[in-house]
Amino acid sequence: MSDNQKSMQPISVQRLHTKSVFKIIFVGVTVFMIPLFSVLGILASVGLLDFYMQGQPVTGIKALFIVPLAGVFLSLFLGALCSVFASLGLIIYGKKRSLTLYYYPPANE
Repeated sequence: MSDNQKSMQPISVQRLHTKSVFKIIFVGVTVFMIPLFSVLGILASVGLLDFYMQGQPVTGIKALFIVPLAGVFLSLFLGALCSVFASLGLIIYGKKRSLTLYYYPPANE
């Protein structure tokens, strides 16, 4: 076994707090979407990418601001949608069985 597998700790839970599920999903979606849309905004501002909003192309300096803002709104929408469905699924799953999670404890423990 590698050192990573040895240091992983299992924890068994019946149900996760909904706030925790929302936090995990929002962090994952936001950390991915905002940098991606920032790069897309840069590419659209120099004309290397076509970005359309409501059927109109967004290019130039407007793209530097509008495309990352669209990424923020999209990450909020997808994060909320995924979090609600994941929470409901985990609540239903928790009624039948417990869930075993594996995590890495903080280095100072």
